[in-house]
Order: sequence, then structure tokens, then C-alpha cells
Amino acid sequence: MSIYSKQITPFGIITTLLLIVYCYFSTIFVWHDNLASFASDSANYMLMALYLSPWEEASIPIQTAWPYQSFPPFFPLVLAFTGATHNMAAAHILCLAFLIISLPLIYLFTLQIFSSKWQALLITFIFAMSPSVWMNMLGILSENLYIFISFLILIQFTKLNNENIKHSILFGFLLSTLILTRTIGLSMFAAYILAGFYLYKNKELSIKNYVTPIFITIIIYLLTKFLFHSSIPSQYIDQLDKLAFGQQFKALIDAWFSSWQFYWSDKLILPYSIILLLGVLSCLGMFIRLRDFKLDAIYVLIYLFIIIIWPHPGQALRFIYPVQAILLIHAFYFVLVLFNKYTTISPHKAITLLLLLTLTVVLPTLSYSFNRYQTGKESGYSHIKEFYRIPDIKDATANASTQIQMFEDMKIIEKTTKTEDIILYFEPTYIALLSNRKSLNITFSHKNGLYYVNKEKEADYIYLSRIHPRKTKNEINGLDIQQYMEEHTSHVWSHNSFYNNEPISVFLKIEK
Repeated sequence: MSIYSKQITPFGIITTLLLIVYCYFSTIFVWHDNLASFASDSANYMLMALYLSPWEEASIPIQTAWPYQSFPPFFPLVLAFTGATHNMAAAHILCLAFLIISLPLIYLFTLQIFSSKWQALLITFIFAMSPSVWMNMLGILSENLYIFISFLILIQFTKLNNENIKHSILFGFLLSTLILTRTIGLSMFAAYILAGFYLYKNKELSIKNYVTPIFITIIIYLLTKFLFHSSIPSQYIDQLDKLAFGQQFKALIDAWFSSWQFYWSDKLILPYSIILLLGVLSCLGMFIRLRDFKLDAIYVLIYLFIIIIWPHPGQALRFIYPVQAILLIHAFYFVLVLFNKYTTISPHKAITLLLLLTLTVVLPTLSYSFNRYQTGKESGYSHIKEFYRIPDIKDATANASTQIQMFEDMKIIEKTTKTEDIILYFEPTYIALLSNRKSLNITFSHKNGLYYVNKEKEADYIYLSRIHPRKTKNEINGLDIQQYMEEHTSHVWSHNSFYNNEPISVFLKIEK
């Protein structure tokens, strides 16, 4: 009895209770047997997983759409082999599970840097409560798996040594899975080459144990490239001609602010100042750790540079999410170093103050998200990601109602078309996944200043929607695109929003 009583501590009880409560509410939040957005990569991952599933043969539409998928295969493979791909609610829970098992790893890594387990717990708690974490819960996306593997790598890196090559072999496999989860994992691979070489030069790592992870990563990557072909993209090189550094840098700054608070007002000077301070401290902490060739700092620097050169500013919020926890740790690390070296004030008091200031930003935003969830629970809006991302409640409701109707459209298409029919759409993946029909990309021709949908000989129908899955800005409206001349198509059905009666979608039959 006395042995068990020694193991039970207030810290252990509080930590366990927090994790249980977090699991309960987050499970309720994500439980949904459908996609959470008509403008995300979730559909692509689910389609890839269906194709790779060992439990059930993929349908013809899934097989037809497979060559157009260009995402790394590890996350779809996890979905496929766990069977989660055949139940979207299970897929949501699996993604949540990766986040939840990441939290202890974030805590352990933080504890390596800070001596206080309470501070490590609070830093982990702040990250777990941040709005970007809750928003990324809603998608069937690879970020949470990526975070889990990245923190395994950061912890495993501290175990590399001259004697035991087993640690280097495991490290190589972890590096491989990170890159095969998200291609930006190459930033961790590059960071290891630099940080590992620093250890080798300081005789903390033998040449054999230094090179082994690099060799394993390259071999596994090339083998997977051979097996999956189009699913191992080289898009970073392909997109270099579209660089817009200024636009990307601004998007990165905006993403940092939005990671901590979704809604903004000119009157909210205090939270804006706190988030700005947190960002500055993060950069300073990162550069201090760079002096010592710390893997986490080198990794984040390379990662952020890749985001800046990646020509998709609209995705910056999602891209910064995988390193948000590390940046948060860097901010508190700078405070620790500053007050330890240059002041007589206890660094623990300064860190505690910064923790409390950060909580004043995070908790009100969490309250905002909870209110949105309650508002949209009955209508189903609470399962739509953009319902939280759009601050104005009218605009958020209009967007959510549009997406719900579009998901209904997918069911109607399946019921009202033949299995051999081919549908033209902006993003064929949605048609193949949700309507179980073959689909082709819409192509356009330009005439007299207008864009016309090209007539595809193989296609039977056209589906046009107000929301374009690959164009998320409000001014992009798929219905504005000029269609065939009237003699080329006939109207089958169309839908207006039941919220504001604006046109949402139209389904046209192509006259042969």
C-alpha cells in the first residue's frame, strides 16, 4: 500500500485528469462521419487510403482517380491498414489519437529543457488549448501524425551515441516516416545532417552512427518512390518559379497570430501585443539554440524558410501548425536563458508570468470556439471547419450551409447517375470519393474575355459549385465561370442556400 501511495502525486493526478477531460471533449468535437471541409486535402488522403486498403478492393472511380494523387503515402497507409478509411468517424478519431499521444512527447521534450515539470506541463497545456490545435482536429490530415513523429525524432536524437547503433537505425526509420508523411519533413533530414555533423566533429557521435540514419532515409525514400511513383512529390522544386517572398512572409506572420486567436479587433491591443511578444521571443530562443547546433532550432529555421518559399499563402496557418509547439518552447527558453544569465530575478517567476499572459489569449479564443460549437451543433455547422475560421457569424453560417448542401449534392449525384457516367468538376477527388463516380478535371478556353468550360468527349455531366475546393478566397465563385453554350448542355438540377437563397450548385447534362 505504501509503495502505491508514493507513486500517486498531486502532479500525477492533475495530469491524468487533464488528459481524460481533454480526450472526452476533443472526441465529442471531432466525431463526425464525413469530411469537415470541401476545401482541404482530407478527400485526397481518404481516396489514397481506399486505394491502398488491404481489406477491400478499391472501386473503379477510386482506381481512376489514384494517378492524380500526389501526397506522400505513409499517412494514407496508416489509414488503410487500420481500416479507418472505411469509416470517416474512425479516421477523425485516429487523427485525434495521434495528437493526444503527441502531448506526452511534447511534455517530455520540454522537460529536457526546463527543470520544472509544472512549467513543462503548462507549456504543453497551452499548445493543446490553442485554437489552431482545435481547428486541425477537424480534418483527416497528416499534421498530427507528423507532429507525433517529429517529437519522437527530437527525443530519439538525444539518445544517439558512439556505441549503440540501434539508436541510429531507429532514428533513420523515424526520419524516413516523417518525410513520407509530409514532404516538408526533408527539413528535419537536413537539420539532422547539420546537427549530427556537429556531434561527430565533437566526437559525441561516430561516423558509422552518424551516416547510418542518412543512408537508411535515402534507401527507404528511393524504395518508396519506386513503389508509389506519383505519390512522392517533388513539388518544392516544381513551384520555385512562383515564389513571392513578401507575400509569403506576411502570410507567415498572419498565420502566427491566427494560431493563437481567430477573431481580431482594433480594440484587442493586449492579446495582439502578447502574441507579437511571443513571436519575437520564439525567434530569439530559436537563434540562441542555433548557436549550440540544437536539432530543434535548425529544423524550425529550415522549416520556416520552406514555408516562406512555398507559393501558397492561403495555407500558411496549416503549415505553421506542426512547429507551433516547438516555437512556443523556444519563447520560454529565451526567457529562461535571459533571466538566468543577466538578471537576479528568478527565471521561474518570469516564465510563470509569460505563461499566465499567454493563457489570457488562448482561453478566450477557446471560449469563442466553444460558443460556435454550441451555436452550430443542431444544424451540423459545428462539424464544418470554416464555421470557426470565419469570425463573422453570418458569413460563417452562409459558408457552412453551402458546404453542407454540397455534401448532399455528392449523394444526389450518386443516386441520379449511372456507374459508368463521368462527371466534370474542379476537383475530381470529391466526386470519386463521395459520389463513387469517375470524374475529370474541368478545363477552360478563353474567348471574348470570358472563360468557357471545354467540352470533354468522355464526360456526361458537369458539376459546378459556389465553393471551389482549390480556391478558398471568398471572391472565387465556381458558378461565375461561363458554361457551355445552351445547345451543349441541359439543366438537371440546381440548389440555392436555405440560409440566404444564394445559388450554391448546378448539375448539367452534356448533350452528345
